[in-house]
Amino acid sequence: MSLVDQPHLCVSFKPLMIFLLRKECHHGFVNCVGMVEGSGQVMCESVDFDRAIHLTGYGKFHYEAFTACAICIISVGFQNGLSAYIFPAAQCELHLTSFQLSLLNVCFLAGGAASSFLWGALADSKGRRTILVSAHLLNSSVTLVCATNRSVTALIVCRFVNGVLIGGPGSIIFSYLAEFQPPNFRASVICYSGIFFTSSWLLLPLFAWLILPIELSVAWGPFFTLTSWRLFMIILVLPEVVAGLWFLRLPESPRFFVAKGNPRKALVVLRRMFAVNTGRQAKDFPVRNLLEDVRIETRIRNNLQCRGKTVKALQEMGAQFRTLFRAPLLYVTMLTTSIMFTNMFGVFGLGWWLPELFVRFERFHTLHPNTTATVKELALLTPPNSCKPSFDAAVIQSTVVMGIASLLANTLSGFFAGRVSLRVIPCTTMLSGGVSAALIYWLTSSWQNLIVASIFQSTMVTANMTIGSVVVELFPTSVGAMAICLTMCAGRMGAMLSNLVFGLLMDDHCEIPIFVVAASVLVGAGLCFFIPTGAQDKYKSCGFVGRNLVSFLVSGDHASAIRVVDKVPPQVAWMNDDCQKYFQSPIVDFKSANLINPESCKNAFSSDFCWDFVINCAGETKLGQTDPVYEEGILKLSLNCAKEAALRNAKHYVELSSGKMNSCEKVPHKEDGTVEPWSYIGKWKRQVEKQIGDIPNLKYTILRLATVYGLGDRTGLTPRIIVAAIYKHLGETMKLLWNADLKINTVHVTDVSRAIWFVCNRDDTVGKIYNVVDDADSSQGSISNILSELFGVKVDFCGNIVSAVVDLEGAADDANDKHLVPWAEVCRQDNIQNTPLTPHMDPELLLHKHLRLNGAKLKDLGFTVSVPAPTITNIKEVLDDYITMKVFPFSLAP
Repeated sequence: MSLVDQPHLCVSFKPLMIFLLRKECHHGFVNCVGMVEGSGQVMCESVDFDRAIHLTGYGKFHYEAFTACAICIISVGFQNGLSAYIFPAAQCELHLTSFQLSLLNVCFLAGGAASSFLWGALADSKGRRTILVSAHLLNSSVTLVCATNRSVTALIVCRFVNGVLIGGPGSIIFSYLAEFQPPNFRASVICYSGIFFTSSWLLLPLFAWLILPIELSVAWGPFFTLTSWRLFMIILVLPEVVAGLWFLRLPESPRFFVAKGNPRKALVVLRRMFAVNTGRQAKDFPVRNLLEDVRIETRIRNNLQCRGKTVKALQEMGAQFRTLFRAPLLYVTMLTTSIMFTNMFGVFGLGWWLPELFVRFERFHTLHPNTTATVKELALLTPPNSCKPSFDAAVIQSTVVMGIASLLANTLSGFFAGRVSLRVIPCTTMLSGGVSAALIYWLTSSWQNLIVASIFQSTMVTANMTIGSVVVELFPTSVGAMAICLTMCAGRMGAMLSNLVFGLLMDDHCEIPIFVVAASVLVGAGLCFFIPTGAQDKYKSCGFVGRNLVSFLVSGDHASAIRVVDKVPPQVAWMNDDCQKYFQSPIVDFKSANLINPESCKNAFSSDFCWDFVINCAGETKLGQTDPVYEEGILKLSLNCAKEAALRNAKHYVELSSGKMNSCEKVPHKEDGTVEPWSYIGKWKRQVEKQIGDIPNLKYTILRLATVYGLGDRTGLTPRIIVAAIYKHLGETMKLLWNADLKINTVHVTDVSRAIWFVCNRDDTVGKIYNVVDDADSSQGSISNILSELFGVKVDFCGNIVSAVVDLEGAADDANDKHLVPWAEVCRQDNIQNTPLTPHMDPELLLHKHLRLNGAKLKDLGFTVSVPAPTITNIKEVLDDYITMKVFPFSLAP
């Protein structure tokens, strides 16, 4: 086959999981059973949290919770933005210098930075609702003191406390709101709620327009004074009080109760939600028991001692910090924190001073009509002797225009978010913000200032929001929350520094802070070019089967163009030198996309030519997840890919499925045999198999895989390999549940790649399902014999009778406690600071279920496996590769 005749391939790969920092135990949805009450309603004995909250319906309760959270978000926005409006009006009355103005801003930001990591820990221990109520009511009290006090020092202290307290609702309100939502509404509700923060910055100038011009001056004694700007602050307290009192009416998050091991309290909340939403009685809620799908408590084994929840939380926080500042996340951590630093250096530095510039422009035009002035001349303009509020209507109108511009920019960014690369929006907005910041110095009229300031404010606020979404995309879930806190802390540090620079230099050397902001934002725009996505990073991404498939296709010169699609960024993947070499091939094109999103999936397929073959290796593969997670990560993702392939007339679409479709011990399971999936992944893969057959014009083939192993394997045989190595280190017998006859059929990843290519090139495989399995008929006994010989450990089995009465979840917890501690110790001794490998085993791996497949159907077409069975040699090859990559301890090597 000549190069011109070679096909084009579009290959989608599953998101990469980096490593498991802590033990997690999740229950899936257990179907409704038995209990039929007199009403004829089927009651659910036990369901998981996501299923239970889905059964509450969607109605009045959710609307009320959303409204309360919206008021909370607006209050947070008010506190973040009021400095730009009240302090220019208060400057004359309190005789504030520019430095004191900046100090007020800095203290508020310092309070927020100081509490960045506090509120999450408190919310996890005391409850979300408790924090929301207490923080709002306390903060409203502090704001009242701030509004009525004449002391500048007291004002500064109060703004610091404001920053600390408002950080609570600002940090946890989205979590509180999300935990009441069913999975299918969760993401969209959070997106819609975010617009209220931007709306608050539009409402602030409107309220200021109505209140600040009021001529008001009332004094009671030496400490209490009421003027228009103080009245403005008092009025802004009202929504915060309303929010705090409204949260008293709302219940605690039911997911919090589940996480704390109180499913009964969670059921009380869920019944209340059901009653409010449906108008029926709470006792009619069709759930009697709630599975604890989130666990906080842990068992302590060996020499570990209980040190208290606070110490454990601090230890976990420290572990997450260490993870963020080690490879491979170090690069992403430094990049995102630097970008956020430069962004907030501008948006909360120059952005907070823009109303002051409007004030000075209006003051100059009042004194010198029909005359232009530069910003430098405005900086030298002395404030009037009169203490009449100087924040007039023209200034308010300008800030309203800026708010509208920000809303429009946010709306446009939401429209383009799924259609362009991850770095495009933050890079474009930061670049526009940097250029507009520099132009401010040369402005000579208020309307020029309005246009440029609107561009600056709208682009910088939009960039701030999109940088947050970039952080969510770049970091794994296990450290995502800490990454967001760290990024925001870095941003607040930038905002504090910027305000200090403006306060010290704005009056005498205004060009310095303006150009420093412009330079900083432009540096941030440049850093956005390095956000990991696009072709230059293609060689570092894609999952286990995917990377081996690309290596097979490139090394065999099978294609003229290959597109690799992956959501996860390159810096959080682990790939050996050989794979990197193949991914650097000019025929390989990497594209970042979230295939669960239809628009993003459509964008992933876009090309100047038609793809010949589309191979879907994507899907959620992590064990122990809930049904909604698998429904979205397997069914929705696969259907999106299949529909797009059919729409673009792909010649062949290959879907990788699960071999866990039936537990067959006596005879291998055939493709046309009874289908009874025995794993959650298998269940949702079966749904994919059923539904893609109904897609018009889709020429598909389905491959059901046995346990896949080989270079890059982390979840197939590798956990067993790691456990065997640990028992060698401990000098103990490795004892396994059940017996040696438990079937665990295998297939080498090279043969999976060969099978994919084999069916792609045959028209007679269209519309059919094939098992892909080697010739070994592997079992727990045969695999254990290889590991026993490789590591020199003894292996024993508990037997079926004893194993049948074992609590599998408890056994998995005990085993993980026993294995994870020595694994961590050996990794530390061998100076392995970060690794994607783990001995953690989910209870599903301990089930007495046989994975035994009949591969004759594919072999009858002429396909033969190149690796007929697992051997010491090919298992050791996997270990040697990981040792070379420095992710497996060399001291555990056989």
